[in-house]
Amino acid sequence: MFKFPENINEIVEIPILLHEKVLLPFMTLDISIKHPKNLQLVSDIEFGDRYLGMMWRKLRKPETNLPSVGDIGCIGEITENDGNGKLKIEGLARFRVTEFVATDNPYPVAKITLFEEEAGEIEMEEEDALRELTNETFLKLKQGIGIWFKNLGLKSNFPEIQPNPFPASFLNGQLFSFGQEELYEMQKMTSARQRLEYALEWMTGFVKSAQNVANKQKFLVPYKDLSKNPKLN
Repeated sequence: MFKFPENINEIVEIPILLHEKVLLPFMTLDISIKHPKNLQLVSDIEFGDRYLGMMWRKLRKPETNLPSVGDIGCIGEITENDGNGKLKIEGLARFRVTEFVATDNPYPVAKITLFEEEAGEIEMEEEDALRELTNETFLKLKQGIGIWFKNLGLKSNFPEIQPNPFPASFLNGQLFSFGQEELYEMQKMTSARQRLEYALEWMTGFVKSAQNVANKQKFLVPYKDLSKNPKLN
């Protein structure tokens, strides 16, 4: 069982930061912002609860590509701010936009609801099976890193990790250096099992790639297109 901070359930309206990086729950993200609208947003919440809604946009100027009702983002808390646009943000919980609020602010403000499984208290069904799946994913990571290090003539020193399946299902994407599109696919998934299976598939490909490189064979892409995997849809 996992609980989010109680005050997360109280957030019904939040300023929206559009960015080219995806934020997930439990992720700590270092970002830079330069656009005056985003700088104003950060200034406005600096002396409040420092929460914002971060939403991914692919455009080079994401502030011109506004989100829509029904889109998904992640509530983030600014934990560090150097005053010059460099921020450290901790991901807390995903949300869905239900309505945009008319304000005088130069940035979007939205009414939100927490996104499905993150609403309130999380009951971990099949916890033992999910923990086994989590451990299998991390074992694949150790195996892949071990092959790479051995091929380079180095000794790997991978720490022992026994994470909770629910946070791990999000953190895998950051730990394994997923691209932003893969992280966005994970952001939309509605269960820890989906995210863990996706990460395991990615890590299985990573191990095969490492083995092929070590054997001087053709390099394989270390993950697959989610849309082509019926098991995860």
